[in-house]
Amino acid sequence: MKKLVIIGMLTVLLFIQAIGQVPEKFTYQGILRNSSGDLVKNTAITVKISLIQGSTSGTVLYSENHSVSTNNYGQFTVSVGGGTVATGNFTSINWSQLMYLKTEIANPAGG
Repeated sequence: MKKLVIIGMLTVLLFIQAIGQVPEKFTYQGILRNSSGDLVKNTAITVKISLIQGSTSGTVLYSENHSVSTNNYGQFTVSVGGGTVATGNFTSINWSQLMYLKTEIANPAGG
């Protein structure tokens, strides 16, 4: 019985530690419109995501690229932390600081 209690307590401690871990990825969704405000539907695009420290003009800690397509409503979804890394290391980010997310879209018409 004593062993069962100890094993149960260890399991709870391991579970609590697992909950406090930094995420490996998170989901970001956006809707793409052209300069006229029209939805860009069913189009292959390249999305660049940058995580910036402290302010909008701060240091880029991490950036990555995603090749995705918009849907019938101009919507796209990416998993930040799961793209092609351009700079930085996602797993080494200190998430206790103020962070900004910058989204850039390559021109679907080529450029």
